[in-house]
Amino acid sequence: MATPTFLLTPSGYKAGTLYAPLPADGDGDMEMTRSAIATRVNQNGIIQDSAVDVPRIDYLYGGCPSCIFEEATTNLIDESEDFSTWISISADVNASSVVSPDGNTNAYRIQGDGTSVFHAIRHNVTLPSAGRFTFSLFAKAASNSFILMQPEAFDSFSYSVYFDLNTGAINAGDPDVDYAGSEYYGNGWYRCWVSGSTTTDLIGRVLVYGSESITNAAFPSAAAGAAASVDIFGAQFELQDRPHSYVKTTGSVVSSAADEFRLSNIGQFFGTNTGAVYFEFADYPFRYESANENFLRLYDQSTNDYIGIRGKFDTFFGPQLIGWSSINAQYNTEPVVSSIRKVAFTWDGSDWKSKVNGQSEQTGAVTANFNPTIIGLTGGGYWTAGSLVRLKTLAFYDRKLTSNELDELTTL
Repeated sequence: MATPTFLLTPSGYKAGTLYAPLPADGDGDMEMTRSAIATRVNQNGIIQDSAVDVPRIDYLYGGCPSCIFEEATTNLIDESEDFSTWISISADVNASSVVSPDGNTNAYRIQGDGTSVFHAIRHNVTLPSAGRFTFSLFAKAASNSFILMQPEAFDSFSYSVYFDLNTGAINAGDPDVDYAGSEYYGNGWYRCWVSGSTTTDLIGRVLVYGSESITNAAFPSAAAGAAASVDIFGAQFELQDRPHSYVKTTGSVVSSAADEFRLSNIGQFFGTNTGAVYFEFADYPFRYESANENFLRLYDQSTNDYIGIRGKFDTFFGPQLIGWSSINAQYNTEPVVSSIRKVAFTWDGSDWKSKVNGQSEQTGAVTANFNPTIIGLTGGGYWTAGSLVRLKTLAFYDRKLTSNELDELTTL
């Protein structure tokens, strides 16, 4: 297998710096900034705060960690953990003794109060503007294994989605739902989410029902509802296409800050007008559905040409080479959240090749020189990722790689 000249695998770090194992002299250490604390999942599977400017080494999927690169977001639910402040509808809401995803015993348990076949909690939400939104919640089965999450009253629509808290399975109950999903956080906890959109109505509410099944919220009797309980933690409502890292609130909305990064003088890691770039992601790297987003641009500051990874939630455009007659390598692949995405791109003075997940190599002619000098912005500023990206590996090579070497790097 080809030997890289630069290798970034999330491991060592300090405030402001993500260390690169290769080269050993520190020339590959990446600068990082973030103006606020933010959350990650630590090696024990616990959601934990990372201090200002500290890179977020994340272990959500177990095994080797990834580094989180994420744009800013705002949690519009002003009480994300104290569900005793939410409005109860035929429900008892009490502190639970189970350990929450953040390692504390601060979850709440909801169950019917015996007065109705339905029981739920509700919270009002005011949006600052129209657009795509996502409601997410951590939930765990107790004596019952199902919940119904329902943002409603935005453009008079209802976005009902049922979740099975034993398997993570979902059932979208309304055609207005844009997307829904769940991610397993360990110890029985799933982060469940539903996304929709609004064009006019900016005041609505979110409801969480204890549900009799994955298709029906009504219990056979009020007594049956009173015997059914689930544990919940960490509600979030944001103007995003997909859920971002959890942002805790206690009485008012809270905004996170973007992870920004930069690495200058990267020309030393490539040959003259030749080289290769390899990316490995912990999950599908794009969460926007309504617009394309870009990740990690490598610029030639003398020409403003760059290599970038571009896509959106349901379409992966692969690596793009912008500036060389608008050449781009396009892949149309369905995203699988749990899969690792591997991407490689290589070039020399005559042609380029790219490959994603070991499949469908694409090639094209090179019509101009390309010698990248910086990860960041052309003027030397910091680059900010779109949505939420978990990067496991970034590697550079000082020569063009062969088709077999691209296969070795990118095959899942």
